[in-house]
Amino acid sequence: MSQPSARDTSVAAIVIGIYMILLAVIFLCIGTATIGCGGIIDSLTSLTARQAATAPTTPAGGALTVALGIATLFTGVLSLIIAIGLFLTRPWAYMSAVILNAVVVGLEVLNILTGASFVIPLPVILASGAAILSLLRDRGARQAFGRA
Repeated sequence: MSQPSARDTSVAAIVIGIYMILLAVIFLCIGTATIGCGGIIDSLTSLTARQAATAPTTPAGGALTVALGIATLFTGVLSLIIAIGLFLTRPWAYMSAVILNAVVVGLEVLNILTGASFVIPLPVILASGAAILSLLRDRGARQAFGRA
């Protein structure tokens, strides 16, 4: 039997890579939907005064909604890039995954405090927190990314 090299992908890195792909899909779907909603909000705000009186109110303007959608799409693309880096055991992917998951935890906490969450935030917080802890604590992951 051959000994695994220090650059072999650890189980934690593979699991977190799969999680990052799922996170990317969620962010890409939410970002696309949010951008679409921004267009709908823009069309609602261009109604006449009489029509606007009967139209539903929106918490944010269309431009802000589109900007949030673009930021969410960007986060989805970053998640996908980091997932690929984790599977290929690129050194930059280790800390990038930790930072991105910390940002996701922070954003979800902000969503809880403001009540502006599109998805159920608690599972996302728990999964991101677990991903951060497992990357930081898993010896195999640290060795695979040259951080042991």
